[in-house]
Amino acid sequence: MKRKTKTYIGITIVFALSASFFYWKPDGEFIQILAAIPLVGSLVGALFQLFRDQAAFEKELHLQESQNIYSLGTSSHMANTAFDKHVQFSEEYAEESHKALFTLFREGPTKEVLQHSFALHKIQQKYAVWLTSEIEKELNKFEATLRCIGADASYVYDSPQGPKRQEKLNSMYRAFAQAIGPELLGSDEWHGDKITDELAVTGLIRHLRKVLGTEELTKLREKLVSKTISEY
Repeated sequence: MKRKTKTYIGITIVFALSASFFYWKPDGEFIQILAAIPLVGSLVGALFQLFRDQAAFEKELHLQESQNIYSLGTSSHMANTAFDKHVQFSEEYAEESHKALFTLFREGPTKEVLQHSFALHKIQQKYAVWLTSEIEKELNKFEATLRCIGADASYVYDSPQGPKRQEKLNSMYRAFAQAIGPELLGSDEWHGDKITDELAVTGLIRHLRKVLGTEELTKLREKLVSKTISEY
């Protein structure tokens, strides 16, 4: 018999005996008061037990729901497939991004980066069903920066001197600085404009690591290895 069942049976017995004694032995106010104490106590105890059981039941439901969500999110076939697709996508996208970075280092701002932009967008479309809108938003920013460099470079090298050409030239080098990023550029400013790694290859790689949980998984692995070693 479960412990909770025994508790309810005990409370019921106390209540029944107290109620019987209270009604069947009415003589004497003091005796009735004594009989009423366990009667009231059993009622309070029953209410307390009900509240405690309800809280335990809700906690158990919440725990079970959390376990189901965890199992669905980490162990289901769809979750495993999605993670594998994210890994494949991240590897392909990072490889092409580094190719674009190499082109920028080798050629400077050039219309050749348009090809890298198209290649990156093609990779994104290949894995479109596995990417969230947040991921796509970050990717589109980087690809737009490369397209800006390529489009401005095409205009600059094919147009005569003039205010419009100078405007495109400034835009091209600003986008170039953003794609390189402050770490590789060696400065966080470009002609007075603040440069961050938000649109840079380094920022993009960091975002892909976040998607895969690379740093978290690495830290978890280190903890498990350290714990295993310490036990021997």
